[in-house]
Amino acid sequence: MIDDLIVSAAERHALPVKLVRALVATESSGNPWSMRYEPAFYARYVHGQRHAVFGPCSRPTEEMCRAMSWGLMQVMGQTVRELGLKDPFLAALCDPATGLDWGCRYLAKQLKRYQGNVEAAVAAYNAGSAIRDEDRQSWRNQSYVDKVRAAGGL
Repeated sequence: MIDDLIVSAAERHALPVKLVRALVATESSGNPWSMRYEPAFYARYVHGQRHAVFGPCSRPTEEMCRAMSWGLMQVMGQTVRELGLKDPFLAALCDPATGLDWGCRYLAKQLKRYQGNVEAAVAAYNAGSAIRDEDRQSWRNQSYVDKVRAAGGL
């Protein structure tokens, strides 16, 4: 069932199905309830900023949820708010179809941003932007790109 949703979301956003499958395997091992808190992201980008509150939650809860990665594709709460999500994170992003749609939407945006360079888009999907290491040969998060490659996405 999840694979059917992966195929549908990938096709809807004109993405290679094998790439989306590999990202799902790398990010959540196929667990739609996967969640991860990013304390460094919270401290650097979220805490202390004025954010709209969506759903039946407090401002601190909204802030914490923006610093979490959610669902099959581990999409950051802040990312989907910037892309336009108004729903509560847990209900939206842990629903496989919805989470895949938002994850694919973000991946498609990265592919466009990096002019079809799949490695750069994958590096940016994980880190927010594709940054080369000092050697200019590898990505700063090369181990992540390598995991996606090993999962059959590249």
